[in-house]
Amino acid sequence: MNYQEREFDSQFFRRRIAGVDWSVDSKADYSPQLVTVKVSSSEMRKIEMLNTQGFQFCEGEISYCKIIESQNLVDNQCNLLDASSLHEVMGLLDGMYTNSRFKKPWFDDQERDRFYQEWLKKALFGEYDDICLAYRINNEIAGFVTIKFNQACATIGLIGVLPRFQSKGIGRILLESAEIAVMQQGLNKISVATQLSNLRAMNLYAKHGYQVSGTAYWFYLELE
Repeated sequence: MNYQEREFDSQFFRRRIAGVDWSVDSKADYSPQLVTVKVSSSEMRKIEMLNTQGFQFCEGEISYCKIIESQNLVDNQCNLLDASSLHEVMGLLDGMYTNSRFKKPWFDDQERDRFYQEWLKKALFGEYDDICLAYRINNEIAGFVTIKFNQACATIGLIGVLPRFQSKGIGRILLESAEIAVMQQGLNKISVATQLSNLRAMNLYAKHGYQVSGTAYWFYLELE
């Protein structure tokens, strides 16, 4: 089994992290400390191979997509965040993504929070994701969603509602605002993925017309 360095992960988490290169059989010279790999739930041969190599199951992932119908949307209730909002989002995500694949024993809570904080920060600058929308209550950020526009569709990167504002319908507002933004780009298809352990998110997407488009599993192998 050949390992290929995950350059961003290695630099961000300050250790040698690799993925699996399925295209070759010979083992490369690269010697990682941690190997992370995502495979479709239908790829049984690969899953069996990972099991025989000592990989451990980390997390399941479910993908959704939706064709947007404009007549079902209300006016956008969110505002765009940019670099000037950086001070507002610092520390906003601490402890939010507990269902993440960046979990113990492979990653600690601080590494997980730092990863998602960096993702949100980049979205404010239009890097990786293109825009970040926020919903406010009394001028305080209660929830946010980041979106990446592609040629054929758009993808929700991060979506989150702060714990003290949950169960107020904000998730629905964020989805509708994301869909409006997607249509403004001339697109009518949106996709999003979440963890199989995140029942709250799965229920939200199913309730608002998102259809399952695929499932996958993450497996990890710690070598050092």
